Amino acid sequence: NVLSNLAVSSGIRGLVCSPIEVARLRAQFPQAQLVTPGVRLSEAHDQKRVGSLRGAIEGGSSLVVVGRALTEAKKWEETWQQLTSSLDGISLKKRSA
Repeated sequence: NVLSNLAVSSGIRGLVCSPIEVARLRAQFPQAQLVTPGVRLSEAHDQKRVGSLRGAIEGGSSLVVVGRALTEAKKWEETWQQLTSSLDGISLKKRSA
C-alpha cells in the first residue's frame, strides 16, 4: 500500500497488482490503469497471489495477463474457451483512465 501510494503520488498512472489486490487498489485509485497477471482457471500452486479472470475483471482490472494458463495448457483452445466463458454475464465496458 505504501508503494502504490508513492507511485501514484509521483505521477505514475498504472500499477501491476495481483487478482487479490485489484479491488482494493481500484477503490483507492479509480483512475489508475491496473494490470493484473496471475490469472488462472482454478487455484494454482505455482504462485501465491493468483485468481480467476472473472474475479480480476470484476475487481476492476484494466488489463489482465493470461500467460501460464494458456502456455502450459495441453489444449490451449479449450482453455481459452473456458476462460472466456467464465465472463458470461459481466460487463466488459471500457473504464476511463
